[in-house]
This record gives sequence, C-alpha cells and structure tokens, in this order.
Amino acid sequence: MLSLVFEENGNKISNLQTVYRKILKLLHSIEPCDNFLNQIRLPKLTDKELLSLSLAVETLGIDSEHFLFKRPPPQVHGRIERSVYNRRVRKLSFKLEDIRQKMVNEM
Repeated sequence: MLSLVFEENGNKISNLQTVYRKILKLLHSIEPCDNFLNQIRLPKLTDKELLSLSLAVETLGIDSEHFLFKRPPPQVHGRIERSVYNRRVRKLSFKLEDIRQKMVNEM
C-alpha cells in the first residue's frame, strides 16, 4: 500500500512533483497498461502519466492551468501542450473514474 502523504512546505511545485511521482508509482501497481486510447501516433506522454498528472493537480487543488504549465514537473516538461492536455484528459475521463475506484480499493 502506498501513502499519498507529503510534507507541506509551502512550495506547490515541489509538492506537485512529489505527488505526481507517488500517484504514478501507485498507478503502475494498479494498472499494467500505459495507454488506453487507440492513437495513430504514439504520444510522448503516456495516458497513465497524463492521468497521474491530472490526479496530482486535483489532489493539490491547483485549478489554474496557467500555473500548471508555467512550471510543470520535470518528468512532464516539454512532452505535452496545454490544449492537448485538456483534450486527452476529457477523452480519458472514463478511465479516470475506474482508476479512482481501484485506488480507493487499494487503500
């Protein structure tokens, strides 16, 4: 079982990186598949990484995409654009709910 507890040091960027890594690690243990959508070209950022970023942003209560894309986690930097992020998160909403349920059952 993986805990999502992180230290609150006032630095949301540092916390975002920490929470992103922890959620991604948890997703790797829950879901073996990296991509859930059939796409013509292989994306630079896997669906699992995208969902991990989306869950981390929700966890920290970051509601500003400007803030998110101003200084994204180093693992994500330069691998996805803002408009593509929005489009793919909307398309993956079905899987996001499934993963949330699996995470709750895991904890």
